[in-house]
Amino acid sequence: MTRTRLLRIERGALLLLVLLYIIIGYAHTRLAPLTTGPDELAHYEYVNFIANQGHLPLTTAERQQAAYKSDQPPLYHLITSLPAALVDIDGPPHLKRYSDNERRPLIEQTRHAWGLHNTEDEVPPYRGEILRWHIGRWMSILFGAATVVVTYGIARGIPFLAAVRQSDPVSGFSTQSQLTQLSLALTTAAVVAFIPRF
Repeated sequence: MTRTRLLRIERGALLLLVLLYIIIGYAHTRLAPLTTGPDELAHYEYVNFIANQGHLPLTTAERQQAAYKSDQPPLYHLITSLPAALVDIDGPPHLKRYSDNERRPLIEQTRHAWGLHNTEDEVPPYRGEILRWHIGRWMSILFGAATVVVTYGIARGIPFLAAVRQSDPVSGFSTQSQLTQLSLALTTAAVVAFIPRF
């Protein structure tokens, strides 16, 4: 097997892995009701604050408004707030928060109690606050896909087989060690990609 063919296989396998990750992630965002992810409401509030105000929360009052995740490193939230700021959230549909109406806590909530009532406003086409929420989910998928690619690159660069790398004396290329390193790097990236709740 030539080096060029091995490179094509490597790129194709990585592309397939990343596409599979994106497809599964997108399917999850379509099926999972809002607030089912860990701390999803707090991350939304943080992004929402930055998108509305145009800056990070600076005071204690602003941090309380931006929710308890506002003390986290802001890179994801800053990047996600850029497309989120383009969404008009003045009109409906709005998120149905428990705290917005004194009658809402009386509604039976059988699925979960994370601060929102899930309604038919959450089905496509997304608009208003619902669209802004899904932008955060889509950005999370892109960040996750980038993490899978970086993990693959790191694993590909580690000399797993330093002792086994016996190069062909004529070409200086060992197909077996390259294939083994490729499969180990793909396995490492796949483990990261398909960890539940990643």
